[in-house]
Amino acid sequence: MRRSRRRCSDLVQREKRLSYRVLKWRPGVDDDELEDLQEDLIYAKQLVVDEEGRILVWTGDAMAAPPAVPPGRASDQVPLDYSTVGQATHLAARLEQLAWAYHLNSDND
Repeated sequence: MRRSRRRCSDLVQREKRLSYRVLKWRPGVDDDELEDLQEDLIYAKQLVVDEEGRILVWTGDAMAAPPAVPPGRASDQVPLDYSTVGQATHLAARLEQLAWAYHLNSDND
């Protein structure tokens, strides 16, 4: 990444909203550099959105893809959906009931 592209990216991040015209005032930013910046930030990294072809709006990591799972760790993670969470909640409640029943029975011994 060229230094001017890095500075433009930092500027958009800091300002949150910046017009293309203001970016072109920066030294070293011509139409090609601006097109590269759009390609990188809008499409590749998904850190900004284009507003009406005139303004870059910083969205941060809100649109970015979730981080990749570190190698060798995929088996440690269990994908959850609402039915799995519901089943786990039901199981936890049932285990709590059994623990209380055990505790109450052990007091009677």
